[in-house]
Amino acid sequence: MTRVMMTTWRSTTSSMTSMTTMRARANGSSRRASSRRRPTTRVVNDDDADAVGTTTTTTRRTYRLIMLRHSAAMPQSDTEKDVDRALSTEGRALAAGVGRAASESGWTPDLTLCSASRRSRETLEVMRRENPVFGGEGRTIYLGSLYHFASLDGQYRHHLTECVARETCPPEEAACARIPEARTIMAVGHNKGMEEAVTELCGEEVRLLTATAALLERVIDTAEETWERAMSVAGGWRLVAIATPTGVIRR
Repeated sequence: MTRVMMTTWRSTTSSMTSMTTMRARANGSSRRASSRRRPTTRVVNDDDADAVGTTTTTTRRTYRLIMLRHSAAMPQSDTEKDVDRALSTEGRALAAGVGRAASESGWTPDLTLCSASRRSRETLEVMRRENPVFGGEGRTIYLGSLYHFASLDGQYRHHLTECVARETCPPEEAACARIPEARTIMAVGHNKGMEEAVTELCGEEVRLLTATAALLERVIDTAEETWERAMSVAGGWRLVAIATPTGVIRR
């Protein structure tokens, strides 16, 4: 009896081992065949010059917004309008500081939309002395509407989106297109609109003192995404850093 049981156990074990081996070989063959059939997907950064095309390619781009509040201005006199107020001596020093901090951190806008107010224009002029990329000729647009919309509740982000869309639309869509390839855009404007827009875009409350800028980022994984669509997404941006006259605070 003992011999029969042992013989049967060995026979059964041998059969199970053979079946296990056959299954393993079959699974291995299946996995190899599956890996051969599976299309390759590669995420390519749009500045990756060495990227090689594959079956499926997803282009990844990063949009950056630099939201800058103008520097400190002189008190308004009885004979001038608010829009005409110039920077104070302190304001010029603060503008130079934030320009230096942003420049040293590599904040280089492809396009700048600046309020036409005197204090906004002078802020940009002082920053340009630190680095010519700020307020560069041919890449800066001065808009009176960025001054007027700043005082309207909840309107600044929507208006800024319209301005950005107009300046970055593809050439085939509008003859007014200026810089459709822009990846970093800077806006120079006023509170309360500037703080409201930044808070809406990144989904958290952000305070912007005079001569302070917030850097926001949004990673795009589809070629169909435009600046207009990206800025229409409330809470879809990430707050990366805050530039102040004394340096950059990273998140």
